[in-house]
Parts: sequence; C-alpha cells; structure tokens
Amino acid sequence: SHLQTKLTHEEDFARVSIKMKIDEIIKQFMRKNLTVQIDKDYQLKVFDENRNEASKSTGENQLLGLAFTGAIADFAKDRQHEESDVLLSGTEAPLVVDSPFGHLDPAYRRGVANFLPKLASQVILLVSTSQASPEVMDELDGKIGAQYILISHNKDGSGDKKAEEISINGKMFDLTKYNQEFTGTLLEEVI
Repeated sequence: SHLQTKLTHEEDFARVSIKMKIDEIIKQFMRKNLTVQIDKDYQLKVFDENRNEASKSTGENQLLGLAFTGAIADFAKDRQHEESDVLLSGTEAPLVVDSPFGHLDPAYRRGVANFLPKLASQVILLVSTSQASPEVMDELDGKIGAQYILISHNKDGSGDKKAEEISINGKMFDLTKYNQEFTGTLLEEVI
C-alpha cells in the first residue's frame, strides 16, 4: 500500500541519516577506521576497513553509544519542520546524558565534549568530579550556559570523613556538608 511504502522510505531515510552522522563522528574522533551499519531494528553494528565486524573496547562502545544517541537527537531536530502524511514532525529537545565520560580516555573525552554540544541546542551533562577533567572542561569552555553542583547535606557530623570539594572556575565548593538541618541533596547553581 501507499502508506507502507512511504513508511519504509521514511525509516530507510532515518537510518541512512543517523548512520552518516555517526560515521562523521567516528571519522573525526575515533582512532580506528570504522563504519557503522544500522539494521531495520536500529541495532548498531560496527565494521573495520575490511568490512569485518569490529571488536570494540569499553571506551569505544561508550563513544559509539553517545554518537548514536546524539545522532538520533540531531535527526529529530533536523526534522522539526518537516511535513509528512505518515510521521509526526521531529522535535528539538534537550539531550540529557548521565556520566558520558566514565570509560573514556582523555582523547575520547575531548571528542565527546566536542561533538555532543553540536547535536542538540541544549545538552545537559551529569558528571562526577573525576569526569569534569581539565580536557573536558577546556573543550566545553564557552559552551556552558549554566553549571550546577549537587551538595549532599547530612544531619550527622562528619566524624573522621574527609571533606569533599570541587574547584570550578577557581572557586572551591563543598560537596558534602555535615551538621545540617536536613539530610538530602541540594542543587546549587555555580555563579
């Protein structure tokens, strides 16, 4: 039927567009010369230059997953003004990523910090103190609209626990506060 043909065409177009964006990211930021294939169920397979399925390190898997997620967000953003008799138009939504730099070495951290902000108009990164490394923060310099820290409040005293601090823009912040009125987490904007 006409609708089935149109839907198949739209799905093929989506897979090709997402594949091209991922290949572009891989070419720019990955050490290995890889290409991707996305099957009809949107499963991602990665191939080396000899067209053999490539094995990937933990960091490469994480980079590919972030590239895939970002490419989907980018595709939805590009489709936001499209008219279709089969599909709803795309949307421009924030891209929220938790711990994107966890298993990445410094070069891949820089790459992810470079490409993620380009794929959505608003990117929300949830990072630990170790993930907010100098190479990440240098790459994000000038791209950060707002920064927040999560501060753990505890009614109890600190005992022998060492202070947890983070330095942001040359200013030190306590990440854990003791002898507080409540136990919980407080979100504080870094100004």
